[in-house]
Amino acid sequence: EATDPLRLVQSAQALLAPQSRFREVRVVLAGEGQGWPRVLVSPGRLSQVLVNLLLNAADAMAGKGTILVACEAVEGKVRLSIADEGPGIAHENRRKIFDPCFTTKPVGQGTGLGLPVSRAIVESFGGTLELAPAVAGQGAKFVLTLPRADPAAG
Repeated sequence: EATDPLRLVQSAQALLAPQSRFREVRVVLAGEGQGWPRVLVSPGRLSQVLVNLLLNAADAMAGKGTILVACEAVEGKVRLSIADEGPGIAHENRRKIFDPCFTTKPVGQGTGLGLPVSRAIVESFGGTLELAPAVAGQGAKFVLTLPRADPAAG
């Protein structure tokens, strides 16, 4: 259904805010006051993806830093990005992060299913979930490309 991704990000942020690993994490929503283009998704399932990506970002930063969430319309689609200030993803792990059961987290802290399941959910909407190319000193950035609810608008 046509969904406001800003509302879902805000909802995910509110859900996670009480957790200890979010006490020193600031989520910045770029263009929040301008309204974001609506997307065609299942709101509950996209919320699951957003929660996973925000949790991963907070974990990567050891619970301290800023997560930047941005949204833009591109060629009839919507590009949603989530970037953290963590150490980034090691070159040797970049190809494996979407593999089921692969995790860099300590034993008992990650199943390695979050990113593969998130990618499958996004693909079920006709979208993509990718890790942006590494930029030295800029953490990790995940980009979701989703179908726009009103593609004629941009």
